[in-house]
Amino acid sequence: MKLVSSVSLALVLALGSTVMLAPQSAVAAKKEKAPKAAAPTLSKEFRAAIAPAQAAMQKKDVAAAEAALAVATPLAKLPDEIFFLGSIGYEVANAKNDKAGIRKGIDMMVDSGSKIPTNLDKLNMASGQMAYQAGEYQKAIDRLTAADQQGSKDINRLLLTAEAHFKLSQWAQGLGVLNKAAEEQKASGQAVPEDWYRRGVSVSLKSKNTALITDWSHKLVRNNPSATNWRDALIIFRDSAKLDAKSQLDIARLMYETKSLAGERDFNDYAALAIEGKLPWEAEKAIQAGLDSGAVVKTSKPIQERLAEVKTMSPVETSALMTDQKKALTTGTAVYALNVANALISHGDNDKALEMLGVAEKRAGADLSTVNMLRGIALARLGRKDEAKAAFSAVTASPKAEIGSFWKLYLDLGAATAG
Repeated sequence: MKLVSSVSLALVLALGSTVMLAPQSAVAAKKEKAPKAAAPTLSKEFRAAIAPAQAAMQKKDVAAAEAALAVATPLAKLPDEIFFLGSIGYEVANAKNDKAGIRKGIDMMVDSGSKIPTNLDKLNMASGQMAYQAGEYQKAIDRLTAADQQGSKDINRLLLTAEAHFKLSQWAQGLGVLNKAAEEQKASGQAVPEDWYRRGVSVSLKSKNTALITDWSHKLVRNNPSATNWRDALIIFRDSAKLDAKSQLDIARLMYETKSLAGERDFNDYAALAIEGKLPWEAEKAIQAGLDSGAVVKTSKPIQERLAEVKTMSPVETSALMTDQKKALTTGTAVYALNVANALISHGDNDKALEMLGVAEKRAGADLSTVNMLRGIALARLGRKDEAKAAFSAVTASPKAEIGSFWKLYLDLGAATAG
């Protein structure tokens, strides 16, 4: 989905009147009132040749204007002469609904280098739109950028520039311009359409740049922290980053917290990850949440299978957790202590998990990103928001760092809104 639809000539036709050459006596009169710098520089030969073209257009005699333009064209050498030629050529083409002629006239005015026009922003905007339509994307970028620099406030100058960059696979440049459009929209007091952020997420996926995917997923959620947007952002990141089972569990846990699990598959996948990690208590909690939401029915065969696994596994793992918890306090590796801490979080014993994470952190070879990820989750569940954010900020290894950033976003925004 593009941000802008095919552009019509509406903007072109709304350019306002172009600069027309007045008869020689009128020009002389204007010179007395206007600063000399504003007076056009025209040769006598060109002035004599172009005046009939203007007079013909004032009478709407297109044929006569075209004939006069043919005489004046080879005489146009100076910037102002080329500008006037383009201006009247535009009027003629407009009268004939000649789109190619309209474009030629506008481009002549822009390219002339004349200092006469005061609407260069609109002229560049129109030229950029038509260049985009013609598939001339770099020219479109150049023209639309010029319109921006000349003070255009038309938000489409940015949206179309972004799309032109995307057409050239210039993902980061286009997303930068799209972000500028969103910031400008907000600064004007207007809501940013969600489609803009969804377009950004879509393009970031094409870029295969994890930082861009994360950034635009965050923007989507910040703009509207609905359950749908949380789910889309987290699943898009999860699938694009190709996470291992433990990191997928970190995402599933956040989906649970943001209430963005939807449909039997989401709840079942969460339960499957928990069972794979020998965390039957969390698997049961995931299934119960699905039942409570109405997204899961107990008679579903996959759900019945998960519940059977939980029933078999739970007594064994509960007994093992009690033994492992005592043992890990005094012996074992950092990984052993981390696994116990993860099980305690799954079991709902977050305070005990924090104690165990302190033990793991001090042991040789401890994966500090994993330590701080689990610490952040435990602290978040205990309602210790600032400490949790600090823990997630200490997660530096990718992709856990990006997952931690989503958890921080959740702590900033709270649970998902409806939708």
